[in-house]
Amino acid sequence: MLGAGICTEPETASQERRQGKRFPLRLSCRVLFPSMKLRELQGFTRNISRSGVLVGLGTIAAADLRHTVGESAEVSIDLPHSANFSARCLVCLTRVVRIVDAESPTPSLACRIYRFRVEDRDKQASGGDASFLGLFVSGHIQ
Repeated sequence: MLGAGICTEPETASQERRQGKRFPLRLSCRVLFPSMKLRELQGFTRNISRSGVLVGLGTIAAADLRHTVGESAEVSIDLPHSANFSARCLVCLTRVVRIVDAESPTPSLACRIYRFRVEDRDKQASGGDASFLGLFVSGHIQ
């Protein structure tokens, strides 16, 4: 049958493409883009799964995000405090897959997670080890 498998716009929009279960989680985070000369954007997680994260951003111009879809980004998520550990963050190597509400004054970035690590926040704030972005931009992900 001609046209079989072609979806109309409303059908496409309603299909769920995510593979992992998402958990609503609001934690402070920072997003770092190499294309923005390593400019750090402040935000918060809206939800997270083992393969992706939705990051809500504060007020930012849509023009600043126009070219970020498809780009690599490092998302550092501040983990809740614990009396047993120093302050830590989850550093995720991601690729931006879409911008949600791009024209809104507070857009969100949907990011696919490729690698992650947990590190002390003090270490990350002082520069610590080389950024994940260097690995991602220059070569192959294992």
